[in-house]
Amino acid sequence: MKKGRNKIIIAVVVLLILGISVGYAALGDTFKIKGTTNITGNTWSISFRNIQEDPANNVTASTQPHIVTGSGSDSYTQQVEYEVTLTKPQDIYIFTVDLYNGGTVDAEIANVQVSGLTADAANYIAYTVTDITDTPKNAEAGDVIGNSGGTRTYEIATEYLDVDNDILEQYASSNTTLTLTFQVDLIQHTS
Repeated sequence: MKKGRNKIIIAVVVLLILGISVGYAALGDTFKIKGTTNITGNTWSISFRNIQEDPANNVTASTQPHIVTGSGSDSYTQQVEYEVTLTKPQDIYIFTVDLYNGGTVDAEIANVQVSGLTADAANYIAYTVTDITDTPKNAEAGDVIGNSGGTRTYEIATEYLDVDNDILEQYASSNTTLTLTFQVDLIQHTS
């Protein structure tokens, strides 16, 4: 009798499980979401171009301004490097360079780095980068370079200042060749 009773309990449990499954299936709904999303490809292509020396320069660069592109993980990094020797007050070396956006995404300047001027040399040498795209101003973060051909033009000037002889004797007692660098860090512009 025990075997018969166990069979009945097992049969009832199986029927309950089947009943619950069928009931759940009957109460459940299926939701379908159907739609189409188009994602277009974007490109990021920013580069320095069109380096032009100013004809008014009264000195010649010992290393002409040139574009240096990084490698490996820095392969998207570009900077402009040059060397110039200024021998006397009022010597000046100027060139311009375009920052060109050939991509499909607007770019925003995140940081401008002007480096290579030593603390001593800063007493008698001026090293400036001016954005001459529209109204001349300092190159600065937040400037936008529009996509598909947008350009910003920068003027880079290195000048031996006309300073007192005391300063020259203190800081410029020997010839100094400076390796100067202009670098711009960019991010995607979001409006």
